[in-house]
Amino acid sequence: DQWEHALQLLVVMTWSKVELNSSVLSAAISALDKGSRWQPALELLGLMEQNSLESHTTTFSTAISACGAQGEWEKALQVFSAMLVSTLQPDLITFNAVISAFEKGGDWEKALWALGVVVQSKAELDTVTFGAAISACEKGGRWETALQLLNIMAHSLIEMSTITYNAILSTCHACGEWEQALHFFGVMQTRRLQPDTISYSVAIGACDKGGKWHDALRVFSFMVHANLEPDMIAFSAALGSCEKSGQWVISLQLLNVMTQSKVGMNATIFKAAVGACMEGSD
Repeated sequence: DQWEHALQLLVVMTWSKVELNSSVLSAAISALDKGSRWQPALELLGLMEQNSLESHTTTFSTAISACGAQGEWEKALQVFSAMLVSTLQPDLITFNAVISAFEKGGDWEKALWALGVVVQSKAELDTVTFGAAISACEKGGRWETALQLLNIMAHSLIEMSTITYNAILSTCHACGEWEQALHFFGVMQTRRLQPDTISYSVAIGACDKGGKWHDALRVFSFMVHANLEPDMIAFSAALGSCEKSGQWVISLQLLNVMTQSKVGMNATIFKAAVGACMEGSD
């Protein structure tokens, strides 16, 4: 891996008595971020401080990102706090890394706090900023807050992407708001955004929750016609709809499609198919 090579080079430099500088250590921290190795990344950041080596905003942002990737939001917050104490000014990349760290850590309140800090700093917000905050709302069950953030994006003329709408769809679905999820699935298509596997899977799941098995299978067929490979979530939701409606013929057809795909089967899949057969009739 890239991060292992980076650490090996640092060891070679130390053995060769080559003086480590901020550029080399910053590059190593970047490699560790890509490898989601937050502990050695923080150690190198501490080494820079101990040796009074100049740190840059990018260096802190990368270290925060490394912590966030592993859900270590407390460590990310510590690095962010240390940055604020220094003379360095956080940029949008820094703020996005902090919000993402809180999102991965499942702390929606701190994610929104960080978003508020970004607004107060008058930094230019982007799709990544709001996407991470909306995803944090999903983990906190705050679908109404997520919709408020979407409205702020619209009023701020911030471009919305498929990823943005996927975050909204997932939030509504996770909170049991299947009608809202289906509504925004339609909205994203009117905006000429191309749904991806996540979009379709969540929409199928929303149809299943709403007892709309016709719509669930229709969306599933749209997904296939769009040349997208259904994932376990899509198959499970579609088969779940078949089970509830007793559509045993269609459930067996779906099982056949699934065996030809790369998606593995589990007990839940077979249970749904067997349930459809039990509920259905010739």
